[in-house]
Amino acid sequence: MILSVVQCKYIKFSETWHAENSGKGLVVRKYLEAVAFNNITRLAFGKRFVNSEGLIDDQGLEFKALVATSFKLGASLSLAEHIPWLRWMFPLEEEAFAKHGAWQKRLTETIMEEHAAARRKSGDAKQHFVDALLTLKDKYELSEVTVIAVLWAVAKPRLPAHLYKRNAVDM
Repeated sequence: MILSVVQCKYIKFSETWHAENSGKGLVVRKYLEAVAFNNITRLAFGKRFVNSEGLIDDQGLEFKALVATSFKLGASLSLAEHIPWLRWMFPLEEEAFAKHGAWQKRLTETIMEEHAAARRKSGDAKQHFVDALLTLKDKYELSEVTVIAVLWAVAKPRLPAHLYKRNAVDM
């Protein structure tokens, strides 16, 4: 984790050392969020969505919005979803889930196509998780759905169940 903090050029700790901030508390959340975002996207997708000035590109903003929506939809699920005879009391927003799934699939397919194009251009696979999955897809005849599911299983941050609701409210 320390190495990641050093590598993140867009984290500007120097702003906390100004005289007007003397004696004030340091809000670590935004710095840790930036490090977590960088680590997750670099590990799972093999790409950085933040440029050297600290600005997140359109695909990165879309990824953040997708994860936030994921938390909201995940927090809205109830125990009744798992008990068939109680489902009628708590109808799911099936349209919202379908729309979210299509959005997630589209973003992931775009990233996978970028990696496939880079692999075709250079002739070899990089050391990224996406490239490893694409190589295994060809080797073991995996479907795109399987590759996308594994990618998102790795990409989604893991939180204890009781924190999903709190995180959804915070976002």
